[in-house]
Amino acid sequence: MEHGHELRDLGYEERIRKWHTYFKYDRVAPGAVDEIIAFLRDYGFIE
Repeated sequence: MEHGHELRDLGYEERIRKWHTYFKYDRVAPGAVDEIIAFLRDYGFIE
């Protein structure tokens, strides 16, 4: 689930002569861990 902070490159758009990038923060969506734990409990992987 962790991927680190880094700049993502989406490539160069020739039509507008611009690079498309965005900064990807190392965050997990709220509730994601709770959903994973619930899944693991439902299928007997954890108690």
